[in-house]
Amino acid sequence: MMILGGFSVLGDSVLSPLQSPELIQIKENLEKTHRDLIRLKADNHNWWLNLFMNRGRDYEHEAFLSLWLSRFVFPGNEYDKIGSHVFPLAINLARGTRVALAPAVLASIYRDLSLLKLAMLTASPNEPSSNGNDEDRLDILEFSLWAPLFFVQVWAWERLLPLRPEQVQNYNKLSGVRIERWHNVKQKDVINVRTVIDSSGETFQWRPYALAVEGWVIPKFYKENEEWARVEGQNVDQELESLVRCFRVSDLVGFDCQEPYRPNRVAMQFGYDQDFPKWIPRSPSTPEFAWYNYSRPSNSDFRLYYPSRLSESDVTRQYLKWWRKEVLSLADAFKGVSQVRRSQRRSKRLSNFLDSHVFSHDRNVVPPKCIGRK
Repeated sequence: MMILGGFSVLGDSVLSPLQSPELIQIKENLEKTHRDLIRLKADNHNWWLNLFMNRGRDYEHEAFLSLWLSRFVFPGNEYDKIGSHVFPLAINLARGTRVALAPAVLASIYRDLSLLKLAMLTASPNEPSSNGNDEDRLDILEFSLWAPLFFVQVWAWERLLPLRPEQVQNYNKLSGVRIERWHNVKQKDVINVRTVIDSSGETFQWRPYALAVEGWVIPKFYKENEEWARVEGQNVDQELESLVRCFRVSDLVGFDCQEPYRPNRVAMQFGYDQDFPKWIPRSPSTPEFAWYNYSRPSNSDFRLYYPSRLSESDVTRQYLKWWRKEVLSLADAFKGVSQVRRSQRRSKRLSNFLDSHVFSHDRNVVPPKCIGRK
């Protein structure tokens, strides 16, 4: 979300209330205009745009941001409609308040992907319908998802080379938003996406944003050489603090959802060796408590390890042992797979270090040094 969409992982919650009577009055003006358009059956994006553009209204900026948020960031449950739920957020953004849009957008994507998976399982031919009628089972697929799922499409294009469109745009060096690379590209015709994913193998790009591409300015936290950095209390560089936030196991707070974020399950995407992803219990919590856990500052000094941007991450012995037991033993297709000797990079580590120290609730812990690659 931070690199693809340019959304911040730092800042206030999207649920932050308005703090002054002046801002509340702007919200009431936007709501009145919204109600008037609903009464006229003209509450769509085009009418909203024409109503405010170049009209000199005091809250034109807030109205534009409401349109942008409703269309591209937090769509509601009706297409082409302005969502009144984004008015406070638009007003705060218009005043220059930094808002952490990334966790809220990602929460909405996780929510909709979970709903999609549940619907697909419910509609599976292996699952009998309640009354034995196949038509009832298929009807479950007729529902709407409102998260910006085009980010999932672009995520796949960045990492799965066989799915990638042949023509890719050059970057605009000024904006630095990765998703512009895929503007107006032509979707490649793929007959069976599942087959492509299953056969991607060594072509899968674990860290595409760390690779040099024409016009792309590589983020500073992708280091040419491995190094350690000291995080010193409140005096933390914002880019470093953003990276630390991405390592934190937490619940992501959205407008109408609260979804678990488990970076420990995808350590290789951060350049670290993948350990066995332990199950982390999720305790019910209020949005306020979940937001505190996500946004609490790193107020103690510690050292953070940066792997080289071109380092090849691998899996730990514990993960390999689990993989052989739970996966290889069940699949004849994996017969004959032999262990590849790891390089001579330092391999001394505790088997559970990654889960207990890298991606943790504890704010005083840091990623370990990678222990090798194939």
